[in-house]
Amino acid sequence: MTVASDYTFAGCENLTSISIPQLTKIPPYFLNGAQLITKLDLPECLEIESHGLLGTQLSELSIPKCTSIGEFGLAVTSAILEINGPEVLYLGNRFLGSNNRLNEPYGLILSFPKCQTVDKSAFNYTTNYYKNIRDLTLGVTSLNFILSNRIS
Repeated sequence: MTVASDYTFAGCENLTSISIPQLTKIPPYFLNGAQLITKLDLPECLEIESHGLLGTQLSELSIPKCTSIGEFGLAVTSAILEINGPEVLYLGNRFLGSNNRLNEPYGLILSFPKCQTVDKSAFNYTTNYYKNIRDLTLGVTSLNFILSNRIS
């Protein structure tokens, strides 16, 4: 499967794993409610649309080719501690959502070294809840307007 529709696996509460290595785009609410899936490998995924992985319990996520993460695209409800998006160019508004369960004692590591476009509210709510973002790597040159007084 290379293309999926909105809500494809939404509500699949008993689904424990999924393998879709050829999928190129995660549509809105793709796995919403499929909370038994904790690991997702998306080797060909180029885009996670708005609300794409909302409502999942992911603790491991591989997105080596993804270039765009939409609004609430990674709003998972689990304790994911590291997100590495080596090809991500765009981060949408509140791309991590506002789930405070990500506020783990070791700190969240975010790496998007090629990212050039960060919506003005990309870290809104995120930094209010995730005060211990330990490491943030972005390709943009200035984030003062985004992060000022939000990360302690």
